[in-house]
Amino acid sequence: MSPSPRLPVRAGQLVRRVRWVYVLEVARWIYAHGREGWERLSAQERRELGRLVRKTRGRPGSMTPSEREELRRIVVKAVGFGR
Repeated sequence: MSPSPRLPVRAGQLVRRVRWVYVLEVARWIYAHGREGWERLSAQERRELGRLVRKTRGRPGSMTPSEREELRRIVVKAVGFGR
């Protein structure tokens, strides 16, 4: 498997500005349908993604700021912009 593409520094800053609720929606999609994205993640990241998506039960406010950042990191990697 080829390495994931790297984001330029500015793009990485933009990723952090994306509303995390959109990140949650992408995470839910990856968890349900995204085989290619799913395969980019380690077993531990897959478990954590599943745990975080299940924890929200559709309520984004149920995540802590650190959980939101971890979810964002996993989603960025799954989409193919992981570092």
